Amino acid sequence: MRKKKETNKLFAWTRLADDALLTAGGQSFTTDVRFQVSPKRHARDWVLIIRRAQISDSGCYLCEVNTEPVSTLFPVYLNVVPAQEVVSKSATPQKQSAQLMVKMEGKALHLNCTVDITEKQLMPASIIWTKDSLQLDLNNKFKYHTDSQVNDHNIVYTLQINEVSNNDDGLYACEGDSVPRAAQM
Repeated sequence: MRKKKETNKLFAWTRLADDALLTAGGQSFTTDVRFQVSPKRHARDWVLIIRRAQISDSGCYLCEVNTEPVSTLFPVYLNVVPAQEVVSKSATPQKQSAQLMVKMEGKALHLNCTVDITEKQLMPASIIWTKDSLQLDLNNKFKYHTDSQVNDHNIVYTLQINEVSNNDDGLYACEGDSVPRAAQM
């Protein structure tokens, strides 16, 4: 979630299934260390990170911003797909993907696909982004922006969807040749 220019806003992430407060500001309120919040870009973005996502993590998560006079809520729907289902949907045995169900309204949404790399493994030349198993037309620069960052251990591919609306609901995936099963979105 992106914070507006005001610096006094508090962001909180909640899991809707059990009303568990996961984070507020930069502080974690869960004993599950897989859930973390990461402020990005000088504390304007507050990203909920779920490490080693499990099927039981599927569901609705709410990002709440304490705006006046009432708080603003942004729902994000996560659908964790078992690795064997992801592999079986691939066109070739080497092609694998990570998937995420997203439903959100607002200005912009950022999806990250992290691919772990090793010295022995070749870096994927590129990935494609899909929605409901159809390749996205990334030529629409107003709607979509892509980026990637490489370090010694992984590549993070980012898809930014601008002016998010109900038309953007769907199952998103990043796919590429030699993308390892450990890829997470």
